Amino acid sequence: MEQLTPGHELDYLLKKETSERNEEENAILQLLLEAKESMDDLDKKQKERAFKMGMPLRHSYYDMDCNPISMWDWHNISLSENKHIGLDQIGPYEVSTVWLGINHAYLDGSPIIFETMIFANIELQEDDELISYQERYSTKEQAIEGHQRACQLCREKI
Repeated sequence: MEQLTPGHELDYLLKKETSERNEEENAILQLLLEAKESMDDLDKKQKERAFKMGMPLRHSYYDMDCNPISMWDWHNISLSENKHIGLDQIGPYEVSTVWLGINHAYLDGSPIIFETMIFANIELQEDDELISYQERYSTKEQAIEGHQRACQLCREKI
C-alpha cells in the first residue's frame, strides 16, 4: 500500500474497487471499519447516557471551526493536522496553544476546545506562577488572542 497521510487511510481504501485492493489492504480496511463502528457506538452510548441522566445533549468532539464532529473524524483530524495554534519560546518559557477538539465545557456554555499552557525550564523556581498557567477557549480567534496574552506575560517576567 502506498504511504498515506495519517487519518486518510479509510477514505483511500473505500475509493478503491474491491478487485484493486490486495490482501493487506483488505485486512487494514476491515480493521478501520471495525474501529469506526466502535467509535460511532461510543458516541451513541455517550449521548444515551447523557439523555438518561437528564443532561443536555452536548457534542463531545469539534473541529477547529467549532463544528460538531464524530469521534472518528476527531481521531482522523488529530492524526493528520497540525494542532498547534501557537508555539513560542520566550526566554526559559515555552508558550503552547493547541486545538484539543474534545469539549472541556462539561455542563453549559460554548464548547471549550483550545488550550494555552506555559512550560518552563527545570531550573526555574517552583513558585513561579507562570509554570501553572493554563487557559482554555471556545474559538480559534480567542485561542490566538490568549496565546498572545500568555506570550506577553512571559516577556514581562524575563
